[in-house]
Amino acid sequence: MNKKCPIFFVLSATLFSVLILVNCGGSPSNTESTLASQENTISEGERKDTIIVDEIVIVDQNEGDIVSPLSVNSENVVLDSSTREYPISVSGGMRPYTFSLGSSPKGSIAMDGDRGIYTAPLAGGNDTVTVRDSKGASVTVRISSQNSQTQIILDDLVTPSPLVMNPSQVTLVSGRYLTEFFQFNPSGGTTPYTFSISSSSPLHLGSIDAKGGFRSYTRSPNGMDPTSDLDSSVALIIRDSANPPASVTATIHIVAPLTLKHTISIPQRETIRPIVMVNSVIHFLASGGHAPYQFSVSQGAGTIDINTGVFRASQTPVQDAFVSVKDQDDRQYKISFHIVKIQEIQLGYLHSCALLNNGTVKCWGWNQYGQLGIGNTINSLTPAQVITSNVKQIQLGSLHSCALLNDGTVKCWGNNTHGQLGSNGEMGVSPNLTQVKEIQVASGSNHSCALLNDETVKCWGENNYGQLGDGTTINRFEPVLVKLSDKEFLNNVKEIQLGTAHSCALLNDGTVKCWGYNRYGQLGIVGSAANSAALVNSSTPVSVKADINNMILSNVKEIQLGADHSCALLNDGTVKCWGRNYSGQLGNGTTSDSLTPVPVTGLSNIQKIRVGSDFSCALLSDNTVKCWGTGARGRLGNGSMGNSSTPIPVTGLSDVKEIQLGTAHSCALLNDDTTVKCWGLNDQGQLGNGNNSDRSTPSDIQW
Repeated sequence: MNKKCPIFFVLSATLFSVLILVNCGGSPSNTESTLASQENTISEGERKDTIIVDEIVIVDQNEGDIVSPLSVNSENVVLDSSTREYPISVSGGMRPYTFSLGSSPKGSIAMDGDRGIYTAPLAGGNDTVTVRDSKGASVTVRISSQNSQTQIILDDLVTPSPLVMNPSQVTLVSGRYLTEFFQFNPSGGTTPYTFSISSSSPLHLGSIDAKGGFRSYTRSPNGMDPTSDLDSSVALIIRDSANPPASVTATIHIVAPLTLKHTISIPQRETIRPIVMVNSVIHFLASGGHAPYQFSVSQGAGTIDINTGVFRASQTPVQDAFVSVKDQDDRQYKISFHIVKIQEIQLGYLHSCALLNNGTVKCWGWNQYGQLGIGNTINSLTPAQVITSNVKQIQLGSLHSCALLNDGTVKCWGNNTHGQLGSNGEMGVSPNLTQVKEIQVASGSNHSCALLNDETVKCWGENNYGQLGDGTTINRFEPVLVKLSDKEFLNNVKEIQLGTAHSCALLNDGTVKCWGYNRYGQLGIVGSAANSAALVNSSTPVSVKADINNMILSNVKEIQLGADHSCALLNDGTVKCWGRNYSGQLGNGTTSDSLTPVPVTGLSNIQKIRVGSDFSCALLSDNTVKCWGTGARGRLGNGSMGNSSTPIPVTGLSDVKEIQLGTAHSCALLNDDTTVKCWGLNDQGQLGNGNNSDRSTPSDIQW
């Protein structure tokens, strides 16, 4: 005997079940007689529980009523142009029905009993109409109206696709000065959608609007700084309008802003661009954003490893260069800089400066009086950016510094007790000082001088020994001309140099004139130490004599002055010095003062000479350096602290392009125009190596 086998299919979205009874075996006659028997025994009250054999029916699980599937009974039509109305009939499901249009509707929908009346737009367009029954079952049709034909064309029934959020994970940055916005656009499900942030998420990281736009906070409404809780995640919940609603979750990862870590010194003023030295190597490290990162560099600026960020600057200067990093989400961070080389270095009493080829200046060391020119009075152990530009030349004094600008004017900054700035204000420019060819300020004193284009000289500042050369001993707050007499000014000047309290000028004819303090014979006046006339100060220039026979020193190529001694490099490559010699700074193998020039022992083929307070150095033809004089605090650079009355090599120094000496420290610029090595006294950070420990051998400056 055949049996009827019930099979149940439960549709959770509509709370309906489908029951199919199938023939499990036996002959048709048996099946028919069984069916007839069953139908004859069922009462009317039991009808709601009856399933007709071999047919599919839908039973309301809650009410028990037999219903058919919800459907829309419509067809393509041509409308009456006067009404543009189209009826949508519905069958099945559970009454009453509701009709709604999708997002951005073009037409309109109205109820007419169990029907919906759709009114097409004048201009035509596309709409979706969703019909829902009282139990939440729904069907959707697409309606396309064409204005030219006033024709309605129905697509196939639209079955809502699953609710999807793509992407389901995003990374946004948040910071005190940076916010990011992301628009979430879910698809599928039943519109409209609602958006909310999970209550378990940090609420101070961002907010969501009604349209799904999420913005990370720069500072949350409750005052919390988002940077205090970075690398956190926000769970965003998206729900549709179905009954019950479907939902998906998107994850928003909040991270720090993308940035680059590096060793480049960033100026305090935004108008001054950072600098990178030619040939230098810098390791850029990316952080924040969404790793992994990719690095790039501007054309001609050098090379960079795309993955590691190791950058090697070009061998030649580049005016505008940059290194850029990009994260996985195409965020980009860029640092711009100039690639520069060093034009010259200059040393003062306890501070040092370097002029770069782009016309900017960096200084380091003692800054009590603002002599570094960086806008404060804080010492700097490494080079710091000076607040000036368009510089052609620099010179340093004891407590002040000066710069010759490209327009021929002069700026000075630092201590102005004796008027050495040439003006009454900081970073002063003297109003009557223009057309300057060269400047020179004293290393270890308080006066300054400038060589003008007409080959005359003006000086200003302290004048207690006549070092300004104007025939008086009156301090001058503004530049005055150096004069030979009341009727004649010093002229035909090729170079000027200043000591602590004396000054000298190299003339075009290769002779030298000096003026100012002469206690130790540093002016080169003929006589002996016992001859008081030979040691008298002079407030006007006098010629330096070559010997006691009153012969004038000639064939001079370069002059340099220390605290109380003077030196000259001759055209034949030899060096002569005169004046004070208590520690052997004259280099002639003795410690006796000399009123006339004496040869420095063992020097020939010399390129340049430089003089400090009580020691001297020479740059040799093989680009090495030798020094002599006081060795205290390591200023001779030979690894010891002892004095030397004859030249000795500076340890480990080669390929030197330029040397400069301060009061008790020295620096050398190498031929790569980038490397600067310094040695000697470092109590104020004047060596620029990041500490304040003295060095008896050369050490690199930390740019």
